[in-house]
Amino acid sequence: MNTIKLRWYQQAAVDAVRQYWGRGGGNPLVQVPTGGGKSAIAGELCRWLAQDCGARVIVATHRKELIVQDEEAIRRVWPGASVGVYSAGLNRRQVRQITVGGVQSLYRKASSLGRVDVVLVDEAHLVAPKSGGQYGRLLGGLREVNPELRVCGLTATPYRLGQGLLTQGEEKIFDCVIYSVDISKLIAEGYLSPLVTGSTSGSIDIANVRIQQGEYVAKDLELAADVSEVTDAVARDILQSSRKHVLVFGCGVEHAAHLRNAIRLNGLSCELVTGETPPAERKRLLREFKEGSLQAISSCDVLTTGFDAPLVDCVVLVRPTMSPALYVQMVGRGSRIADGKSDCLVLDYGGNIARHGPIDAIKIKPKQDGAGSILKDCPSCYAEVPAAKRVCPHCGHEWPPPERQERKANSSASKLDVVIGDKIQKTRHDIEKRVVRGHTSYSSGKRTLRVEYYEKGSSSPVATEFVCLEHDGFARSKAEEWWRKNTDGARVPETVDEAVQMEEWLRPIKQVVVKSSPNEKFPRVTAYVFEKTEQQEPEGEPEDDVPF
Repeated sequence: MNTIKLRWYQQAAVDAVRQYWGRGGGNPLVQVPTGGGKSAIAGELCRWLAQDCGARVIVATHRKELIVQDEEAIRRVWPGASVGVYSAGLNRRQVRQITVGGVQSLYRKASSLGRVDVVLVDEAHLVAPKSGGQYGRLLGGLREVNPELRVCGLTATPYRLGQGLLTQGEEKIFDCVIYSVDISKLIAEGYLSPLVTGSTSGSIDIANVRIQQGEYVAKDLELAADVSEVTDAVARDILQSSRKHVLVFGCGVEHAAHLRNAIRLNGLSCELVTGETPPAERKRLLREFKEGSLQAISSCDVLTTGFDAPLVDCVVLVRPTMSPALYVQMVGRGSRIADGKSDCLVLDYGGNIARHGPIDAIKIKPKQDGAGSILKDCPSCYAEVPAAKRVCPHCGHEWPPPERQERKANSSASKLDVVIGDKIQKTRHDIEKRVVRGHTSYSSGKRTLRVEYYEKGSSSPVATEFVCLEHDGFARSKAEEWWRKNTDGARVPETVDEAVQMEEWLRPIKQVVVKSSPNEKFPRVTAYVFEKTEQQEPEGEPEDDVPF
């Protein structure tokens, strides 16, 4: 078994977690795109925690395939590791210094696992928002033994359907996204495959599909999608694409079977894989697909996570979804690189790209408060604000009036870019001065720390940040994160006035990187380059510190 040498961004993710915990941080999230090698990151974190810190670690996930991947990654990073697997599905119940297991098995035995210091959650977007879920019960049981338990999540999609970011909500497990890397950057550097959108000759009409609990009703959706016009268009478009490793996502078992039949009629070998497929048959079909002897697989409700087939050069979405995470996970099946593969074609018959945006600029569905009011995130202070408000009550940020848009005829066919890449503008500015002062919102009267960055000779700032030190919840946690980063870990002040008095603790700023995206009306500072001081080495190439 060949050992793993971490890529630069994998090592940066590990370093970010180590530094965060070294500052006394709580439960972070690491966001790395599908195909970016989260298992290797988990493996190196396990090596550091067990070997260097003497910690006992659990790596928890939800699928047998991921359990096997994570175990292999740990052994490749650290060949001498003491690793056990706890999974009823794999018929293994071993508890070691590092235990990799299925949450379905682990949560039932949480009280008998002994003292655990750290839990790493693979595919963390599947963690339920309520404490009564399997992950909540697992962590609750482990904290009865060790109240100081820490949790780190790894995911390509740090958000969930209708709930916003995983770092938000009253019962959140994760505090902040401590590291994130854009898929467009990894594509540009050759770590992931380019994703290109293809034209479709048909589309699913979802006008009469009901929505319940934030997602399309399954029966309605299958009735709308499983029509001959769309099915024939899918088979025809796949044939004309000349792709040989095709993964199709349908809306139900019968729908996926009809897609398989139509693809076969067009001369391609295609098989059906669903939750009803016997395990032995499923294993055989997936092996044949990965080897290349089977050209296409039609599926539903499976293969969205834990399925690693680098040869996939065409992903076909015949399944509209309101879930941005599911959309990204489906597209991500084609993001891995392989010999002879130049890119992956994405055919979207369900309007998912138009609904959610490119996968490197996802539009998160608005959240709701306890009264059912839709919420939005303030781009300045990150606080949750009722969508109807024009002025943020926390920091005073003002939104422009809404633009009137013409209602367009319903058409789900999407030819939009699935990755916008260089359409995200990142500009680096040399900073001559940084102005720090208190700011009071005229609408709410609440105080924030206003930080302005000026280039040489400029009378207006190139960027402005609002640091909500006097707020609670997510806004306060973001303020603490900002302060620690900009002061190299100094004590976080409780008030804005105290922060102004402590301005001398701020690290001398050299440059800021400002990010503008088609999905964001206001640019934001995403990285800093600090001047060299006697106490620190100069910063290297800055990386984004926010996921979007």
